[in-house]
Amino acid sequence: MAGSLATAFGALCGGALAQALEHTALTQVQSYRAVVFLYAALGVGLAFLFTRLSTLVEVNAVSNDLAHSSGVANVLGISALLASRLAAQIGLIRTMVVTHLPSNILLILVPLMPNLSLAVVVLLLRFSISQMDVPTRQSYTMSVVPAEERSAAGGFTGVARTTGAAISPLLAGFMFGRPSLISAPFFIAGTLKIVYDLLLFHSFRQLRPPEEA
Repeated sequence: MAGSLATAFGALCGGALAQALEHTALTQVQSYRAVVFLYAALGVGLAFLFTRLSTLVEVNAVSNDLAHSSGVANVLGISALLASRLAAQIGLIRTMVVTHLPSNILLILVPLMPNLSLAVVVLLLRFSISQMDVPTRQSYTMSVVPAEERSAAGGFTGVARTTGAAISPLLAGFMFGRPSLISAPFFIAGTLKIVYDLLLFHSFRQLRPPEEA
């Protein structure tokens, strides 16, 4: 919940700052560029703070069973509450796949809608379930690795996702700039995510966290 609120607040501040800068001598492009540079600088500062952390932040291996009992305690809004209930019934991996596949199909359907209103409705439906895999994925990752390696596992998966998120806008922007390719990002993203879901289920369906064993 804290992460979701921080993300929403950051987006609001970024938009407000860009709009405020447009009323100065800066052009619209320069205003957005200034916000991006500020975001990058904050990221560098955050990375420095992380380097100052000691080994005391790691979970003691002795408390491993206690940590596992927390389950899908990470709450990211109402959909996360539903995800935790579903995971208790069918397991974390199945919850990730069952909730993510429909959201990816909805993503593919967005550019196929006959008008803007329906496209917005489909997109909002997609957003309503697209994050249900987040708490289950994090809980699963923390459950299947030793307690002393959870920080490393979280950092590694976080960097991998951030790297992908940083690269993809370059390709999407190129396609959005060409009318003939404007629908392609939706098709490509949805298809890649579906393949990811299927590969995830195939690779990890036998590796269950301790609380599901």
